[in-house]
This record gives sequence, C-alpha cells and structure tokens, in this order.
Amino acid sequence: MGKIISRGLPLFLGGWILLQILVSPALAQDVKGSLFLQIRRTLPAVLVNGATITRGQIEDRMNRMKRRDFLSSTKVVENLTPAGTRVLATDLMIEEYVALQLAANHNIHVTTEEVERSLHGIVMEAGEMAAFEETLHKHGLINEGLMSEGLKNLYIDKLRRNYASTLPTPTMEEMREFYETNRIVFQATPERVLARQIFLVKPKEVKNLSEEDLKIQARAMELIERIKQGEDFKELADRYTEDPNGIGTGGSLGWVMPGLGNSLLEPHIFKMKPGEILDEPVRVAGGYSIPTIDKHEEAVFVPFDEAKPRVIKGWQIEKFREWLEEEKKNSDIQYFENLPQRAVMEGKKPKITEKIY
Repeated sequence: MGKIISRGLPLFLGGWILLQILVSPALAQDVKGSLFLQIRRTLPAVLVNGATITRGQIEDRMNRMKRRDFLSSTKVVENLTPAGTRVLATDLMIEEYVALQLAANHNIHVTTEEVERSLHGIVMEAGEMAAFEETLHKHGLINEGLMSEGLKNLYIDKLRRNYASTLPTPTMEEMREFYETNRIVFQATPERVLARQIFLVKPKEVKNLSEEDLKIQARAMELIERIKQGEDFKELADRYTEDPNGIGTGGSLGWVMPGLGNSLLEPHIFKMKPGEILDEPVRVAGGYSIPTIDKHEEAVFVPFDEAKPRVIKGWQIEKFREWLEEEKKNSDIQYFENLPQRAVMEGKKPKITEKIY
C-alpha cells in the first residue's frame, strides 16, 4: 500500500500544480515569465568574429559592474541609466572577446601555475580571509568562477605585455606628454577640502518654485544673511541643519575629495576660500545646502623623474588600448534584435539588425 502511495504521490503533485496553473492566471503568468527570462538568457546578443555573446552573459556583467561600483569609491555605474549600463557592459565584453581572440592568434598561453600565483596574490592583497571576498569583488571575480575569470584576465594581461615588448622605448617628449595629460594618476595625495553645510530638506512632494519651495529658499537666504552678519556657522548648523549627520558636528561633511562627494555641491566647494559663504543656497538632491569650507589642500604629485617607470608602463597600456580599439573597429561585430516576450515564447530566433541593446 505504501509503495502505491509513494508512486502515485509525484503524479498527484504534478497534476495539482498543473491544476493550479490552469485555474490561477497569476501563477501561470509567473511560470511563463520565469521561463521567458531563462530562455532569453540563452539568446544571442552580439557576434564577435563569429563568437556569440548571450544576453545572459551581458546581464551577468551588468550585475558584477553594479556590485563593483557599490564597493568602489569611484562611482561609474550608479550615474548611468539601465540602458547606459547595458551599453557599457556590452562594449566591455566585445573588447574582451576581441582581446582573447588576439591572444589565441598570437599563441598566448597561460599555465595553471600562473593562475594559482595570481589568486595567491589576491589573497595576499586582501591581507586576511575576511577581506578576501571584497577584494575578489574589486577584481571582478565573483559569480563567474574564479579560475575562468582569472584565466581570462591573465590572457589579456599577457597579451598586453607581449604587445608592450614590441613597442619602442617612448621618447622623453612622449613621456612628458603622458605625465601631464594623466597627472591625476600620479597624485601622491589628492586635492581635498574640509567642508561643512547647513542642509534644509525639500520634501519630494514639494514642486520647484511652489509656495512651499520658496519658503524653504527664503529660510536658507535668511541663514546666509545671519552668517554674513557675523553669527557662527557651526552654531547655526547645529541648530538648523536637517542633515542628521551634521547635527552636533557644526554641519561637518569631513574631508571631501573630487568625485567622492555630492556631485552638485563639489563644483562650488572646490572653488571656495576658507570661511567663504555663497550668496545663494545650492540646490542639491533632497533640498538646499549652504556650504562652507575650513581648509583647502591642493593635490601633491609624484615628481616626473620618480614617476618614470609608471609613466612608461602607463604609456604602454595606452598604446595597447589604441591597438585593441583599432582591432575592434576591424572586427566583424553583429548585433541581434531584442525580441519581445511573445516572440521568444513562440520560439522565434532574433535577427541580425542595427546596433541596439
């Protein structure tokens, strides 16, 4: 009896699930949507000299870019639209495919020992196992397989070094030009300002130039006038700022470096002199800011003679990228149309079309 029940149970459950799908449009839609997403991941998005990049690969790259961007101090992806992120991810993958094809054409080989040494170097960089996952994120090695992703990067790096060995030594003029053009790379310490603000919240529902918005601006102008009349900025910040982090700290924003702070505030604070107050508040996300700075430290650069080895390597990398870009232009790259759900579920295959994402 038990065996009969055991055999009949899967059939019963399968029939029950089918019945639920038939009588529940919402469940049927969920199952259909899930199946569509799985099938779409396998569809081709781009052909690079005959090699296929699927939509799933591009989606995975987009997700890794977002994770890396979250951990990075330099934000790139967060300022892009989803379409912009897809364009960037697709272009990066095309570039990688071209580079890997060039590596194969140039008989570039990577040994297991080289992969192991590379991963060991990442562990050493992390310093301790607790920091290992974060370091892997930075190198883009999460969720694509350590060995496969590490191997890909090693092939491309070996191709770069192989190409660099064919280049002549850059002239002094070329090195100077590279150094001056890319001075930010040779910073010993970056430019920074010790900043403060009084922040007034503008609720989301308040429209620009509405009566409520004008009242908030008037409050900000009143505070600016009081500071210019000699009242202490820190005391006013502690009393009136609506930034929780600024209360009790005199509105402190701490040290701010270019590209790492509020993108709407930075153009102002890096031009200000210590103690200076603007004539009007700055409109920023979520409200209005009255900024000031206590200190402004200029960037300190590594002297040219000391930076020469890095200049030469940077110049070689630049030439490698130029070569790669030229090879990419000469490659046969074809894009596929993005089919709607109905077409995918009907089994239609995407056609080659103009460059779309």
